[in-house]
Formats: sequence, C-alpha cells, structure tokens
Amino acid sequence: MRIAFFIKRASRTGSEIALCNFIWYAVNNGVEACVAAREGGELLDELPPNVPVFVYSDWSWTKRKHAGLMRRLRGDGNGFTSFVHANFAPDFWYVNTIIQPDCVWEAKRKNIKCVLHSHELEHMFMQVSEESATALITHPQLILATSNSSLEVLKSLGRDRDIEVCYPSINPQLIKPDAAKVKELRQKLAIGDQTFVWAMAGTLDPNKNPERFVSIAVELLRSGHDVHFIWLGGSVSGYGLYVKQMAQESGFAGKISFLGERSDDYYDWLNMANAVVITSYKESFSLVAIEAAYLGKPIVSFNNGGVSEILREGMGVVIDSWNDVDLIQAMTQLMNGQIRFDREIAQNRAGEFGIDVQGQRWLQLLTKYFGS
Repeated sequence: MRIAFFIKRASRTGSEIALCNFIWYAVNNGVEACVAAREGGELLDELPPNVPVFVYSDWSWTKRKHAGLMRRLRGDGNGFTSFVHANFAPDFWYVNTIIQPDCVWEAKRKNIKCVLHSHELEHMFMQVSEESATALITHPQLILATSNSSLEVLKSLGRDRDIEVCYPSINPQLIKPDAAKVKELRQKLAIGDQTFVWAMAGTLDPNKNPERFVSIAVELLRSGHDVHFIWLGGSVSGYGLYVKQMAQESGFAGKISFLGERSDDYYDWLNMANAVVITSYKESFSLVAIEAAYLGKPIVSFNNGGVSEILREGMGVVIDSWNDVDLIQAMTQLMNGQIRFDREIAQNRAGEFGIDVQGQRWLQLLTKYFGS
C-alpha cells in the first residue's frame, strides 16, 4: 500500500503522536508512506527518515531537505493536496482528525479513496460547518474511531457502515525514563522527597481544564497536604497566560508548575510524578492515561469519555459526579493508600495498547478495506 497521511500541525498532541507511532509501524511492515502537514511542527523530525514530508505554510510547500528538493507552489490548499497526490501517487489518503474537512472534500471531488481517523468527541464538531460534518461522515470509505466513545458520536451523526474502533498506541521503545533523574527533577522544582506529585499532560485549553487543575491544587494545599502539581504541555495564548496567572495569584505559586511542551525529557517528568489527575471535560481516549499506566502510576479522572475504557480495577478511580469535592476526596484517599493500586495490573493493561498490538490491528483494518 501507498498512503498519503494528511496531518494538521505535526505537534506533540495525542492524535499526532499516535499517528506517528502508526506510521513507523506501517513503514516497518512494508507500507510506503508520505506525510503532508499544514504546519512544520517538531514531530516531522521523528518520522521514519525514508518518508517524504510535504509542508504547506504561507502558500508554499517544501519536501524534506535531505531529499534534495525544495519548491514553491502558489495557489490554495487544494492545490497543495493535488500536488502531494500527483507527486506521491498514493492508493488512498489518510486524514487525521476531523479538523481537516477540506481534505475530505477534495478527496470526494477527485474521487480519491480516503480514511478518516476521528479522535474527537461531539464538542469538536463546533469547529466544522454542518455541510463539512456531513461530508466527513458520508464520504470516507473507512472511518476509524479512536474509542467507543468517539464511535458513538459518529454513529449519532449517521455513520452506520465501514466504521471501526482503533485505539491509539504507545511505543514502549520510546518510553525509557531515566530513574536517576527523579531526584534531580525534584530538586529542580524544590520538591521534597516525601512530597506527593500530581501530574497532568495536555495543551492549555478550556477542554483540558487547567483552571480546575489549579483550583484542586489550591484546595489540597490549603488543607495542609504536602503536594506539588505539574502540568506538561503548553499553549501560547491569552488563555494559557490567564491560567498561569491564576497559579501565581493563588498564594501557592511555588507548588503549581507549568512546564510547557516537553520532548526529550517528557517521560522523565511524568515518571517523577506519583500519580496522574485528568481534569478534562472530554477525552476521546487519553494517551497520558496509557503512558501513566505503563510507568506504573495511578490515575484519577472524571468520567469524561475514553478514560473509562482504559481503567481497570486496581489502576485508579473514575469519578462520575463531576463534583470537585469528590475528585479531591478520591485523590486524598489515593495518597493515603485507601484506594487500591496494583502496578502490575496497570502495566499489563498499558501493554494492550502497545504499538505491536494496536499497530497490527490497524494495519489489518487498512488491508481489509483497501487491499494489500
């Protein structure tokens, strides 16, 4: 198979990290692939070296420099997709996330087969028009939903055929935290050896709810708990500034750390934490929950979608009430050892989402619908 993968920003979001893992798996199993990105994010450097990369930005596209080719294309976004198709000649397009409806429109107009991989729940459809939502649901020859929660949204929109659940994956080969760094990282933030560290990962946006993250941190600190909260991931926006200012004005600024986007040391920071709290309103899957489980960390989360599909007895707790008091109570009980956590159960469950497991299923689905 020859597949053209269309992605948005090539940044370290869950949907694009998951796709990067699948692309590695595909290439290692004989698939020929190219990647076309709207923006040239850092994730492009983590793709297999033999995968051609096209970047559309400021009315231009570039092919990976080491391939020895760089040109400029004037025109609109459809000109870009047409150029990618003409130069790579894929068997089909793979459109990652619903936030690229123009790719699906163009595939439909040119009668090109395509796959839509939907990582979203219903709130994200606010970002596309009704007409585009209809095209997203009706045209792709195959839709892959990132969880059963995502699947139900797509079914509600009318998709009742050629739709499959395909969970994102982690690549255990890339999760190699340095245990010796735990003490070093704690010292960097002046965290005591006995301090309980809570972590969350994601962009600083209203859905991930960093405001709640700050609020629950303040409540636990006010009640005298020896805790520190770290947030991995960032967003250069006024909202991100607002949330950081909330922490600064809380009176506990030294106990709430926003660490920004991490790459090489992301898993070191996550491994330094004692547990993960997921504050999101909506999570179609939650890659950080799998990463945390793989690292042997308990998880506390509201029942926000895909997280409940991941957790098993002994991995943490999912709160149904959407009441911060209940969330804080569960966090306190976990810190006190009143909630059972079994590291082996967590790591075995995370293993079910390894790239060798999910990648095999993913490639089998593509072969089923599009041939070998």
